[in-house]
Amino acid sequence: MNVFMVFRGLSEGIIPLRAVREFMVPFEKLHYAPEGVKLNEANDMIWAHKLNALPVVDKNQRLVAFVFRKDYSSHKDNPLELLDDSKRYVVGGEGTFCVDRPACE
Repeated sequence: MNVFMVFRGLSEGIIPLRAVREFMVPFEKLHYAPEGVKLNEANDMIWAHKLNALPVVDKNQRLVAFVFRKDYSSHKDNPLELLDDSKRYVVGGEGTFCVDRPACE
């Protein structure tokens, strides 16, 4: 079924509109990790429950993060990776960097 068929089905009433809550897993049945979980612990939970992603929630049951299967394998491939607060790679280089080009000459 492609996107056009879905929109056509919705507009013609063939596919009934349903609330998101009808598709969501109740929190009591959800597999999740508590905030502060270690990556290897989250990976164990992902494999134990056959998940592709594991939500990480705080003590108020609010979503803090998602851990994906690929996060662990990526970390194993790059154990010395350095990420900033936004989960972007931090890189460094050797050499001189000049903002003011005439001053570098």
